Amino acid sequence: MKNLKITQAILLLLACVVILPSCETTNGQKQRDREASLISTFLKENPDYKLQDNGVYEKMIEEGTKEYFTNERTEKKDSTVVRVGDRLKVVYKGTFIDGREQLIFDEKNYEPLEVIVGTSRVITAWTTSLIGKYKKAKFEIMTPSDFAYGPNGDTSTGRIGPYEPLKFEMYIKKVYRLDKEGEWVEI
Repeated sequence: MKNLKITQAILLLLACVVILPSCETTNGQKQRDREASLISTFLKENPDYKLQDNGVYEKMIEEGTKEYFTNERTEKKDSTVVRVGDRLKVVYKGTFIDGREQLIFDEKNYEPLEVIVGTSRVITAWTTSLIGKYKKAKFEIMTPSDFAYGPNGDTSTGRIGPYEPLKFEMYIKKVYRLDKEGEWVEI
């Protein structure tokens, strides 16, 4: 009787280790395949989106304001190009690319989102896409889930599922940088 219970326990353990993960992998693979199909269709219908070095597809609408000035803190020539550590105010709209594109899952139109590049809790696609842009830049990105919410989706709100590619319309309204006193100044 004792051997039978041990055998049953071993079989149950094997089922958990072998069978359940394969079911999860199959479902995950289906979601991955769906994502690849959605991205392929989107790019065929939107050929003006170009793959960037960060793995995100981008369509530039307005490059923004390219200005040069003397940075008071470093006393060196500087520019309005966005870099890590800058504080931004970003107007944006996030949509799905699977036919629910009219369904806005997130939007900051009237009160822009404040982001400190490289330190704020935003998706990777945002951080890497903001770096190198200029103040007043207007652009769109389409990001694979690898650079958004990945295999788990947005677990905090539940609005974005696993392996969900997303599209964002973005406008950098303001850029701030620290001055020599450590105060944020608009550039």
